[in-house]
Amino acid sequence: MKHFMWTERGWRSRHVCYLSWVTAASLVACSNPNYGFSGSDLSQSPAKGTDQSSGGSTGTCTLQDVTIPVRVMFAVDASGSNRLPTVDQGTEICSDSDYLTDGNPLHCSPPTDPQKTFRRNSITQFFNSYQGKTNFSWGFEIFAGDSLRPLITADGRWPNFGNSAAMVAAIRRFSGNTDQGGTPYLAALAGIKQAIENDPGLPQTGAAAPVYFVVFMSDGYPSDAINGTSPVTVDLAALKSAITGILALAPARITLSTVYYGTINDPVAASTLQTMAKAGLGQFANVDTGSISSISVNDLIKVPVGDCK
Repeated sequence: MKHFMWTERGWRSRHVCYLSWVTAASLVACSNPNYGFSGSDLSQSPAKGTDQSSGGSTGTCTLQDVTIPVRVMFAVDASGSNRLPTVDQGTEICSDSDYLTDGNPLHCSPPTDPQKTFRRNSITQFFNSYQGKTNFSWGFEIFAGDSLRPLITADGRWPNFGNSAAMVAAIRRFSGNTDQGGTPYLAALAGIKQAIENDPGLPQTGAAAPVYFVVFMSDGYPSDAINGTSPVTVDLAALKSAITGILALAPARITLSTVYYGTINDPVAASTLQTMAKAGLGQFANVDTGSISSISVNDLIKVPVGDCK
């Protein structure tokens, strides 16, 4: 399947931009590489963002303090553009004819995360901070080609949540996976929905009711939700409908945040992930993997409002 990613159209230097959809009244352009969360101290280091209510704290309550059940799900792009240079808006892998005689790329966009450094570091650093919390459960799926691959399952087939040992094994499997194929966002969103539906804790109420934090990471276009290639038009209605269906499983207990990463920025691809974060009542980060090797996932998670429970 063809994979759509960033092009040199609209390229601009960037580091990382965070937006808070909880506090922002409207979309804020991420053209300033020193942006932090909207409505917060924008002079904050762009690699870290700002530890405010949408970054792991509500008042005096931090994510470490929360005792109610917490489910964290990572949905991570494992498409070929992470590993290989591409051409024609990311629709094809670079061939010999795309290179000059001296070996330099002619029209090729560089790979976005060839050693998995950014994706693995961001996930592992967050996991290491919370793996000892017994109220945490973990989900991890990768998406590529035309389907998703759950790395934590209940029966070897269906996506689910597991304990810290399951997450350690999932990170190991992710590290050994070869990035290839397209970026099927709708398939990934269907997997997220299925994992939450399969969670035995979903019907619980009160202090036993889990909260769900989804972190969706990608470098490109949704290859199963695009119309045409010149120009590429994204089916935002389909993406928003899928996210609305996820949030409806447990209203006010699910957020979906997104991360757009790579070394070349496409405003259409970036705005697609922004729109998804807004629909998911979560956070959005736009990251230059040429200068940043990880982000703080804490800055993408909003602790439940009120006293720690």
